[in-house]
Amino acid sequence: MKNEKGGYYQAGLSKFSYVAPENAMRNKVTGDYPASLNEMCISKYLAEVLLTANSDVYAVKEDDKGNISYETKVDINSVNDVVGKTVVLNLRGDRQKFKITGIFDSGEIPKKYDELKNANSDGMLSYQFQNYLRSSVHQLALVSDNFYSEYSKYGIFDNDSGNGYYINYFDYCRESLRGAYKRGHYDSYTDTWIETEDMSEMWFNNSVKVYGEGDNRLESHFFGAANKTSLTDNELVLDIDNIYELYFKEICEYVKTKYAAGDIAEFGAKLPEKLKESDKTVDEWGSEYYDTDFGRFYNYEEYENSYNGRCKEILINQVRNIISLYRRAIQQI
Repeated sequence: MKNEKGGYYQAGLSKFSYVAPENAMRNKVTGDYPASLNEMCISKYLAEVLLTANSDVYAVKEDDKGNISYETKVDINSVNDVVGKTVVLNLRGDRQKFKITGIFDSGEIPKKYDELKNANSDGMLSYQFQNYLRSSVHQLALVSDNFYSEYSKYGIFDNDSGNGYYINYFDYCRESLRGAYKRGHYDSYTDTWIETEDMSEMWFNNSVKVYGEGDNRLESHFFGAANKTSLTDNELVLDIDNIYELYFKEICEYVKTKYAAGDIAEFGAKLPEKLKESDKTVDEWGSEYYDTDFGRFYNYEEYENSYNGRCKEILINQVRNIISLYRRAIQQI
């Protein structure tokens, strides 16, 4: 396989995983889930890679001594044509054949990477895409339950970093979880929340169990659940700084509601003194305006709107300060 026309279609595997029968991910497989040692499912993205001009696919032949060679070129016209084909992986110098038994839906790739389909594309974007592929399931292969016990003898698995090796994907994820969330921001000038399509990533390191024993015990502080002593399968504990990022929109709405009611004492923030309509300054040309540290306004209504937005912005930042102070305090407990 070769990649010469753009950096979007990358033919390669970086991780493997066995998915138990009861796991919902099995429902995303078109075809059959691997049943034997030398079978695998690949992602829809990798199947699409094989359809592009970036990839040449050849028939695989193995002689009676186990030597593998490549014969005539094979045409692949659809994703479904990939099922039944053979891929060869280099396991630390030992080449092994694997039959593709199915394709699984690996999800949509963010539109910003479409630019990489062109031959001449941005180098930084290409670097970001490489990192994205490594942390996603697009370069993941699903394997049978006896895959690890057989192929671990090659020393190919690295569950800490995956540098230069394949990784056991879900074991790796238990140690380092990655989450994605949409970003937005509060516009103090228009007093509105601005939704964006930008995505941010958040890493959750789980090197210490929340309810461990002795030196491994991690103190946890739950909001609204003082008597909570355990987590269910679909729960996790977040650092309080993560709460600010994930619930920033809700924090903005809370501040706006409190500000509108004049109930801001709990924030402990000092707000700028509000000018009266008569508090005007005259410039050298005789024009009257309202002079503030956040702008010059020639209209009182415009000033008042900006003043209110500026005050809310200060209160929102004060929430972050309170969270940071609380975080430092509980670290001392």
